[in-house]
Amino acid sequence: MFDLLSKIQKSVRFRLNYNWYSWRNPQLLNTVYLSVISKDPIVILTVCNNWENYNQIAKQLGQNPVYFFVMPEWTREGKFADWDVEQQARAKVSFPNLNFVTLCSSSREVEILNSKGLQAVLCGHNAFLDPALFKPLGLEKRWDAVCDAQIAPYKCNHLARRIKSLVLVSAPAPKEHYNADYILRIKRDLAHAFWSNVNTTGNYRFLNAEEINTIYNQSKVGLILSGEEGGCYAAIQYLLAGLPVVSTKNIGGRDSFADPSYWTTVDPDECAVEQAAAKFISDPPNPQMVRQKTIEKMMEHRSHFEDEVNRILQSHGKAVRNADAWEKIYLNKMRPPTALWQIPKLLTEFRY
Repeated sequence: MFDLLSKIQKSVRFRLNYNWYSWRNPQLLNTVYLSVISKDPIVILTVCNNWENYNQIAKQLGQNPVYFFVMPEWTREGKFADWDVEQQARAKVSFPNLNFVTLCSSSREVEILNSKGLQAVLCGHNAFLDPALFKPLGLEKRWDAVCDAQIAPYKCNHLARRIKSLVLVSAPAPKEHYNADYILRIKRDLAHAFWSNVNTTGNYRFLNAEEINTIYNQSKVGLILSGEEGGCYAAIQYLLAGLPVVSTKNIGGRDSFADPSYWTTVDPDECAVEQAAAKFISDPPNPQMVRQKTIEKMMEHRSHFEDEVNRILQSHGKAVRNADAWEKIYLNKMRPPTALWQIPKLLTEFRY
C-alpha cells in the first residue's frame, strides 16, 4: 500500500493523508487536524469544532490575529449550529484574537449560521478530495450497485436490501453510531451482497483508494441512503469515478454536487431505491461527463474558499493568492493529523 501511496504522491499535485481514520484513534493525544493556509496573517483550516481544541491551537500561536476556517463533519442544519455559536464564543473568552469562518456543504447551512451571527461560506469538505484518486477505468461491471458506508443506523444500509447484485465497502462505525443489533440485522438483510472488506470473522480490512476505485468501476450505480450526516465523502468519490448516484432525501449537503443527469433523489424506501437504480442501470450516463461536471462543481466550491482567504489577506495588506500558489497548498481532504507542538514549526516552514 505504501508503495502505491508513494507513487501517487509523486504523480499528482496533492499529498495524501495516510491516516484514513487516525482522527478517531484515542492514542493520538495532543493531536489536532489542520492545514496551514497562511502564516501572515495566520490562517488555518481545521476540522476541530470545540473551544478546547481552538484554545489548544491558539496557545501555540501568540496574540496575533488568527483565522480558523472550520470544516464540520456533520450538518449544521440542526442542533450543531447552536453548538458552533457557543463553542466559538467560549474560545474567544480566552483568545479574543480568534476569528472563525465555517465552511458549509449547503446553502441552507450558510443561511442558518449567518442568521446566528456566524460567518460562513459555501465550500463543503468534499471539494477538497483529490480528484486523481477516483476516476473512470472502463472496467467490466460485476455488480449493479455499490454501497460505501459504515454499518450504522444513520446510514440506513437496510434500504439496499432489494438490490440483488450489490457490493459493500464498509468501515467500523465510531462509538457514537455503533449499534450491535443493527449490524446483525444488516448481516442478515444483506447476506446476498459481496462484503468486499469484511471477512467471515467480522474483521474489517482497510482498502486504499486504488482498491475502492476499482470496486466503484466494477459497479453500475453508487448508493447513499442516510437521511442526515455531513457532506459524505462516498458521494464525491462515486461521482469522480463516473458513477451515477441514487440518494435518499437528506440534509447534510452531499447533493450540492448533484446534477439531474447523474443523480436521483428518492424517498427512504427500499422499493424506490431499487427502481431508481434500475433506471440508471438501463440508461447509464457517460462516466467522463459525470466526472467533469463534478470537478467543475468542486472548483466552484473551492473558489468560494479561496475568495474568502484572499479577502483576509488583502485586509492585512498582503497579496492575493494566484492559482499556482493554491496548487501548492491543497492536499487530499486538507485534514492531516498534526501534533500541537508541530504547529509553530509548520508556520515557520510555510512558504506559500
